[in-house]
Amino acid sequence: MIKIIIVLMLVCTLCVSCMKPPVKPELIPITEESNEMQSPIAEITMLLKTDDFVMENWTVLDTLFKKSGISAAIKTIRPARYIETLNLNLSSGIVYDIMELPPAYAQAADEYIIDAAPLINQYAPNYIHWLNGFSSRMITALSSSAGEIKLFPIRQDVGVVSAIPFIKKEVEGRQFDAVSFYNAITASGGKFAVPGSTMTLCELTAPMFATSTGVIKKSNNNVYGPTTTEFKAMLLYLNSLYSKKLLSETFFVYTPTNLLYDIESGVVTAGIFTQSYYEDAYESGMEPFMFSPVEDAALPGYYNQPTSYAALTDVSGNQEYAIQFINYCFSDEGRRLLNNGVNALHVTDQPNGMLKPLAPFTHVNAYQWKQQGITPDGLPGIYYNYWTQFEPSLYELLIPMRVFGASEDLMVASLPATGNNALASQVVNGALDPVLHEWWTEFIVGSKSLSSDWNEYVRKVNAAGLNVLLDLHYN
Repeated sequence: MIKIIIVLMLVCTLCVSCMKPPVKPELIPITEESNEMQSPIAEITMLLKTDDFVMENWTVLDTLFKKSGISAAIKTIRPARYIETLNLNLSSGIVYDIMELPPAYAQAADEYIIDAAPLINQYAPNYIHWLNGFSSRMITALSSSAGEIKLFPIRQDVGVVSAIPFIKKEVEGRQFDAVSFYNAITASGGKFAVPGSTMTLCELTAPMFATSTGVIKKSNNNVYGPTTTEFKAMLLYLNSLYSKKLLSETFFVYTPTNLLYDIESGVVTAGIFTQSYYEDAYESGMEPFMFSPVEDAALPGYYNQPTSYAALTDVSGNQEYAIQFINYCFSDEGRRLLNNGVNALHVTDQPNGMLKPLAPFTHVNAYQWKQQGITPDGLPGIYYNYWTQFEPSLYELLIPMRVFGASEDLMVASLPATGNNALASQVVNGALDPVLHEWWTEFIVGSKSLSSDWNEYVRKVNAAGLNVLLDLHYN
């Protein structure tokens, strides 16, 4: 009888344990610098997804492989037929150890990839040390419903200023407050513009008013920038520019083609320009300046955050080597290689921490860096120094502007929306963006009143699904 009771108890225990929900794998926190791991020589293959510009540098990747003891074959998939090509390759039986996947396609190859957490814990202490610098939200965002980490960050961009104000060279002064900026534009004899319509205008101007078109940190809380008093002040200022005819009248439908023509013809003599317009503005007689309408004014910038995500395949048998390669990428030396390129090949380090590029590579006297990020050795670059791609005279003017980069303490980076969340994010943005564009435009032209219509605007923004967007990307 006792034996029967014991057996029944064991059966009950097993049944209860089977009913427990899957436990989310936790990454082991690293509190001390780990020793570099010696990787065995092994062959792995990688499937890399690239964007519209060529950003893979085989010289850098080859160096990374050699340093980590790995040799590899690399396959590049272009986004125009991304899903089709991805499935064709994987279903054909071709083995890839690491796949680089955009978060929106996290579920596209779900049947071919594995939970990476156990291997990361065992073989990638450098990676864990780096990942621990991010909130636990990052891991949550990249976990499947079963708690498996099937998609994980592999690369990150260097934090850079993404747009800079330029004004006609003859205008006196290189730092303006809210009042003097009116006079500066008037003195320039033209108008103020940005490379885009209402949304771009507000995105590039907001940091100068200590806010953002995304989420900012305010009193230690995450706050949606477009609903803050700082954003309201920015819209009021842009309304003043518009009323004084200092802002291009058609700003709400402005296209980059219009801007390029207006810069060259002298219609636009001041503006906030993204990188692709720096040289056009400079060659048309403009120079960088700083517009500081508020105490915490900053320049628009991107922050150190993951921009590429990877997954491990389930059939190769080389996952251990792949993770060890990733571990090397997140060592100090690996990060430098990824961000700066191979020293003395792309750039040389300077005592002040800046990078000095070699002479620009040209094809038939054509400047190659401008659109594709071609590095001085003539090969496409993963990363290249943001400031050093221009001619020396412009480069020297741009260097001091770095101190005005938006503070990471203020701006909150958004998390990627993966799988079904990516579709939900698309839907919410599809509903929210038209509301923002309509109301911001009307506030700037004055057809809506910032004093009497602001509360209605905030209500409309909330009704369009703001809370869902915040949950997907920030909570």
